Amino acid sequence: MAKAKKKQAASKDKAVGKKAAAKKAEGSKGGGKKKASAEVPAVEEAGADVKPEVAKKGGGKKKAAAEKAAKKSGGGKKAAADDKAGGKKKAATEKAAKKSGGGKKTAATEKAAKKGGGKKKAAAAEKSGGKKKAAAEKTGKKPGGKKKAASKKAKGNKKGKAKGATLAETSDRHVLYQLSVQSPEADIEFFADRYRELRGREPKVLREDFCGTAFISATWAASADDRRAVGVDLDEATLEWGREHNLARISEDARSRVDLRQENVLDGGGEKADLTCAMNFSYGVFKTRAELRRYLEVAHASLADDGVFITELYGGVEAVIEVVDEREIEGSEGVDDFVYVWEQASYNPINHETLCHIHFRLKDGSTIDNAFTYDWRLWTIPELRELLYEAGFSSVRVFWEATDASGDGTGEYVPTEKEDNQESWLVYIVAAK
Repeated sequence: MAKAKKKQAASKDKAVGKKAAAKKAEGSKGGGKKKASAEVPAVEEAGADVKPEVAKKGGGKKKAAAEKAAKKSGGGKKAAADDKAGGKKKAATEKAAKKSGGGKKTAATEKAAKKGGGKKKAAAAEKSGGKKKAAAEKTGKKPGGKKKAASKKAKGNKKGKAKGATLAETSDRHVLYQLSVQSPEADIEFFADRYRELRGREPKVLREDFCGTAFISATWAASADDRRAVGVDLDEATLEWGREHNLARISEDARSRVDLRQENVLDGGGEKADLTCAMNFSYGVFKTRAELRRYLEVAHASLADDGVFITELYGGVEAVIEVVDEREIEGSEGVDDFVYVWEQASYNPINHETLCHIHFRLKDGSTIDNAFTYDWRLWTIPELRELLYEAGFSSVRVFWEATDASGDGTGEYVPTEKEDNQESWLVYIVAAK
């Protein structure tokens, strides 16, 4: 299926950007997560949230204490001190985590960098052609890298502007995040397609870890009368935002089928899921093999016997350098056009830790600096695959974006075992129980 949400282009932000752009072309998602809600627990105990709600094309393509946030999408990733987990992103330099409607968060024992949060997600240059937006933006995860589809609409996008107030003072960062890096419709289509291929039936229950603003959860429940969603995030403020905005826009019946839980993803509570997603690179808050393996073991145990786990990963040449990428975002429902900025502030090649920020530049020239911050470990494909097998999964496949004759991404993600490296890329990882 065409998943214009992912990116494969120029840097973290570009990876995120491409995801967003591709998704938008498809007509998909939007902050946290994403939201930016991400959870970073100590291996033995859960912690608190951090600034970005980094968490899940809400992406954010998508948060500081013991746990670091990276904040998919809603979402999804929270801003430095209050948001939590949280995506696909502008080509590997942009994505973030998304997630979480926002970003990722962090607090005490846990730190999260969300992708509004957080679903995480911010980097990729969008490619033209196929189902992608025809431009040069890519969504990459590196923080919050999913771009909301053009059809996505955010409720309560803009607060009334007081006389003399700037747009930076009156704008809602979660709304901006979802518009920039999340595309939930494209995400859930990809999820369902992969599940049907593996299991031959329709998935009913989706679990969104690092859900942030629960943009993906709300979209899933609203997509069919028999679908249920469980959204898990540490940050209550981000979850409440998701209830007031993303859940409020769907029917009462659909809302009744969404279970939002303020919990550590390491606790594994809630209904057993057919599908579990961890978008916007929010799992980057786990910086050691032991921590990440523990999370993947919990994710495995939280699935039904034939369950499937799906996440995303970004990388490429530009994923490991200091980069600032900008992407123009089309406004929606009371929100003027604005500029999404993905910054890779630092990268340590010794431990693969990276610090990234999402900024927004508004139409009146005012800016929201460090709207979401992600403090992650940049994991590699072989590391993540090995840990998924160690956690008990029976098969792990990598889905890379296909390209046309001119080398442009098509928005279609296909399984592969060998690819050339690029400036930035974003892949889906699909693990079957």
